Amino acid sequence: MDRRTMKAIILVAGKGSRLAPYTDDRPKCLIEVGGRAILDHQLDALAATGVREVVLVVGCMQDLVRKHLSARMEFRFTYIVNEQYADTNTAYSLWLARWEMTDDFIYLNGDVLIHPEVIRRLSGALAPEALAVERKPCGDEEVKAVIDGCRITALSKTVAPSEAYGEFIGIARFSRKFGPVFRASLEEVIERDCLLKVYFELALERLLPDHELTAIDISDLPTIEIDFPEDLQRAEREILPRIITNGAAMAKILFYIERNLHVPFLEPIFDAFAALDNYDLAWCTVPYLEPAEGRTGMGLEPQEIQRLGGKGRFIGNIAAYGPDITICADACTHLKGCGKLVFVGHGMISKGGFYTDSDLVRRENRADLICVPGLRHREILLRNVFSPITVTGFVKSDTLHGSEAIGICSEFLYRYAIPSGKRVILFAPTFNEELSAIPCVGERIAELCDDRTILLIKLHTMTDMAWVRRYRALAASNPAVRYIDDVDASPAMLAADLLISDVSSVVLEFMFLDKPVIVVNNPRMQEYPHYRPNDIEYQVRDACLQVEDLEGLKAAVARSWKHPDELSARRMGYAADYSYGRDGGSVRRIVQAVRQLQEGGFDNLPGSWPISIVACCDASTTGQDITNFLDDVERTAAGSEWELQFVGPRPVGFSGDSRIGNWLQKDSVDGLALNKCTMLCRGEILVIARLGRTLPIGWLRWLSNHFRFNPEAGAVMALPDGELCRQFLDHVFPNAVFPDYASISEALLSSVMGMGFPVNELSADVVMIPKKMILECSGFDAVPLAESLRMFGRKLLARKRELYQAVDVCSFPVSPGT
Repeated sequence: MDRRTMKAIILVAGKGSRLAPYTDDRPKCLIEVGGRAILDHQLDALAATGVREVVLVVGCMQDLVRKHLSARMEFRFTYIVNEQYADTNTAYSLWLARWEMTDDFIYLNGDVLIHPEVIRRLSGALAPEALAVERKPCGDEEVKAVIDGCRITALSKTVAPSEAYGEFIGIARFSRKFGPVFRASLEEVIERDCLLKVYFELALERLLPDHELTAIDISDLPTIEIDFPEDLQRAEREILPRIITNGAAMAKILFYIERNLHVPFLEPIFDAFAALDNYDLAWCTVPYLEPAEGRTGMGLEPQEIQRLGGKGRFIGNIAAYGPDITICADACTHLKGCGKLVFVGHGMISKGGFYTDSDLVRRENRADLICVPGLRHREILLRNVFSPITVTGFVKSDTLHGSEAIGICSEFLYRYAIPSGKRVILFAPTFNEELSAIPCVGERIAELCDDRTILLIKLHTMTDMAWVRRYRALAASNPAVRYIDDVDASPAMLAADLLISDVSSVVLEFMFLDKPVIVVNNPRMQEYPHYRPNDIEYQVRDACLQVEDLEGLKAAVARSWKHPDELSARRMGYAADYSYGRDGGSVRRIVQAVRQLQEGGFDNLPGSWPISIVACCDASTTGQDITNFLDDVERTAAGSEWELQFVGPRPVGFSGDSRIGNWLQKDSVDGLALNKCTMLCRGEILVIARLGRTLPIGWLRWLSNHFRFNPEAGAVMALPDGELCRQFLDHVFPNAVFPDYASISEALLSSVMGMGFPVNELSADVVMIPKKMILECSGFDAVPLAESLRMFGRKLLARKRELYQAVDVCSFPVSPGT
């Protein structure tokens, strides 16, 4: 949503008789709260969001309103007069302003005192039609909203309070596309049905079956509708002080926990933000699923939800909460409506899915910020990821290397009744059956115990429950064995003198304490689907003693007791590359990076290029087609640097649009026209696009990334709908049913980011070509567009440049299902 073209429509026609005597000499909107009119508070909130064009529907004592606003020179005011204000209601006032619904607009009832963040949250929402809703118990007076997920399904004062999600506070944002529909509904209410005294929400409620109106939760923000004297008193006494105290916008940060192993990484960051002002924090998780044979666990146990819930609320609907930033400890690329995504990871190794040179890693480009433990991690990711990557250190290293480490260790030893002077072995295997040490040693791991040695068993939280039960039983029957229930292994690592593991992140974490590590090489290791011998977990094994069976393990333990410093130099060498800082400051650096993202972001993405979009028209193109295309590009290309020009016949009656850079008028589009456009374009990359197509949000970034993934590519095409698209969907999602094009686009971006294949011909739907390629090939030939592109593709192939078909970015026809 482009705030530069957004206006506000404020209804201030009413007298506010219920507020007498405060409204005896002024209209309701000019009643003062804290020495300023309610209307001024609203205008301040609009100004903070960049809105400068304001339409006011005035009526009662309109001269006072106009005089009062004459001092607000920063705004452009349009006045519409409701002469029948005493006998009508908000539906009639808004009907009078219906012809102003030509741009995106913020709607405001003129009697609501709001926090400025309400306007910012609405204007920044992904949903085009967004209504501010306060979740609370309601009575008969409030306009109540019923929601399904985050979609509003009922909206009126007559909704039963028991069914209401909360109150619609009379502040909303609507898109220019919604304007004609909204206008028509208002005309039905006023002109056809003659319902002059109803609230405008009736016009919205009639649209709910066929149009999606989204509830934006503003329950955390101080707001109040001022209808009665007691409302005014509460506004002065309670609401305004909270607005002033929280004058800065409260950023919403969501901590998304997919598995309980994420908690030790996310909770310290949550705690750090909770100690700061102006942050609204919340948790979100998935339904709990216990690990079982062949199935990994998900979600959180009820007692863990209860514990974390004491720090902050759990929310069930991300889009309704409307976070500004969502922080994850995994590659949660499937999340939608979550604001900016921050990945902090939950380990130091790859297992073929993260810190590796693999096509799978390209999905991390969905993140707006990635925080990594060490310099080497950043170096590995930069081969495939072009989002901002910052080296912050490892979250759990704050426990291992921070000032509280000694106390944490002492508490752990006491809690697990470990006598002083005992040697402590930590057995911490991973869960994958091809990688884990568990099948290699089983319960015989207890044979390492003697009268001087305690064995700690700390299993991965996704370990099969059958093994969990067996190791619990082992600990119950052997006084030298302790089964560790803690999710976080850090306290156990502090207490241990020696680690036995396999292909787990704890290998590096423990190694950097400069204590000996033994790794068990599972004979099935190379059967693991993502086995890559050059990944971190295999490269660092030369700083460990490696064994394959129990007898080798016993010998390695004896050797480690005798020579604990044998591999110290190698361990510390890897520490410099893989664990930045080790000073207890990793969480602090992550908080700083997230705040930088929130407050303005990072510099341009690595290697980002300015892009010129060339839209090709023909004789059938209408002015509405042009507007639809402009709106769609504005919506989907946000965040990229781009310019837009058109080529082809200009539709009769089309008056132009400020978003169009140039228009090269031609009866038809051919290669010569494209050559002229190339010379006019300022971008380093050209996109040649047919009107009537839509692409996923961020498509310019996703398509241009293919030139980074494939340096030999001379052109990249979006995947068109049709047989090729259907074949690919059937292959990747064999039994899936997609309700609309947007769902298909989202599924492909989340699953096959960066994937594609070479082809032999360029199509004319959506194709991206570096400008230097066009110049090197002496431009396009003087034939019609489609043939010109095919001929240009052959030129690229002759120069050993690939024509690349992207499969992660789909081009679909614009339709109601888009």
